[in-house]
Amino acid sequence: MNQEFDEPERPWTEEQWLAEFRRNDARSAKFGELMETFADDPDCDEKINHEMGWNKDDEIERPWLDEFNAAAAEIAGELEEERLFQGESDDDESDDDPDEFDDATDLSADDAGLSDDAADLSDGISGETAADDDDDDGAPPRSRRRMRDEDDPDHGSLPNIPAYALGMDLAVEAVKLAKGFPEESWQSDDHHELFCEAVGNTFIPAAKIAGGHSYGYDTNICGNIVCNRIALEAVEKSISNFAELEAAGTLPQVFRDKVVPRVRELQQLIVDRIATMRKRVWW
Repeated sequence: MNQEFDEPERPWTEEQWLAEFRRNDARSAKFGELMETFADDPDCDEKINHEMGWNKDDEIERPWLDEFNAAAAEIAGELEEERLFQGESDDDESDDDPDEFDDATDLSADDAGLSDDAADLSDGISGETAADDDDDDGAPPRSRRRMRDEDDPDHGSLPNIPAYALGMDLAVEAVKLAKGFPEESWQSDDHHELFCEAVGNTFIPAAKIAGGHSYGYDTNICGNIVCNRIALEAVEKSISNFAELEAAGTLPQVFRDKVVPRVRELQQLIVDRIATMRKRVWW
């Protein structure tokens, strides 16, 4: 008598995770645009529900809504949990200088010339978002709240990961130095905008590395890898921005001497980290 067994579900690949992240980004962007469009409309909720397809009762739309809601809660939770400049959970002892944290977060996104992504991170850093930590056992793995208690096999806890530690320090240093170069100090608006983008991109790597770490190093490791790929993209954009400013002769010397070399060092650390994690993928 032959006994049949269900084949275990194969873990997601990098491309599957990347596609899911992009879908979530697109849904979040659409929701944000609708919120902005209908913010002052008395029928705001009803119109958003209609445009997003949430007011339908058929079985095709509702699972999508549940997935979106779980993903939205996850995004809010990540912004609160990552706490870019602290880098540790509330239960951990931190050696960070509290004055350094205050100085860095005193600078608004507009004053620092940061990108929209960096401004969003600033909101999370200041604790203005809240997470719903309840798990839904019926949720798919990709939208379930994630834990952060699994150590990196090579470096242990999150603060000990070299790429994360450097990304943290780099973000703090870049935003502090940016205070010395406000918008009115730039002769060209284009160069100021490029500078803002370069500084804003230094905020992203540590947050993405932390987000990847929360996926762990087992069956969800490809999600971890993709987060690090996104961190690497931000680093490469920052390097490109600084190079363009350098070519135009407008890159501040302090950034040339103190920031750019560290951005390049971070680039290599992330490249090495991705390569190491890919060796652990067996599927």
